[in-house]
Amino acid sequence: MNPVHRTRRIGRRFSWILLGLVLLLPDTAHPDTESSNYKRFIASAGHYANALAAHRRGELERAEKSYLEALERDPELVEAHVNLARIELDRGAFGAAESHLDQAAVQRPGYPAVYLVRGLVAARKGDHGRAVEAFERARQLTPDDPELLTNLGATLLERGSLAEARS
Repeated sequence: MNPVHRTRRIGRRFSWILLGLVLLLPDTAHPDTESSNYKRFIASAGHYANALAAHRRGELERAEKSYLEALERDPELVEAHVNLARIELDRGAFGAAESHLDQAAVQRPGYPAVYLVRGLVAARKGDHGRAVEAFERARQLTPDDPELLTNLGATLLERGSLAEARS
């Protein structure tokens, strides 16, 4: 099977699974707050799923467009900001990446992916001390994340902290 066709099938399957999960969620929330969040989530889910699929295929322009469309429908979609930061990091636009991370951190303080990507940005800029601090903060929130642990170890090695990297 063609890998692009397979990725599109996976993306569509993910969209259907996401929609199915959303439909199973109880709608017992207060009408002025929670149900409006629910409606925003429903409105943004398809765009977000398309963005994830495009991002995985390496189609950064299409992914960026879909993440932004998802954010138009749900401005509190923190995951979209984090993934836009990843795209900007890939482009070397560190300021834009940090701006997306700042927005995500305001919306959801303590979200581990914000600290993980903030550490990636700092590491790419060569600021290993700040990168380790961000990775350690993420590690407090999600201690077993393989991406986090790999990047923390690599950054510690780059900094010359072999003993810390081994632990």
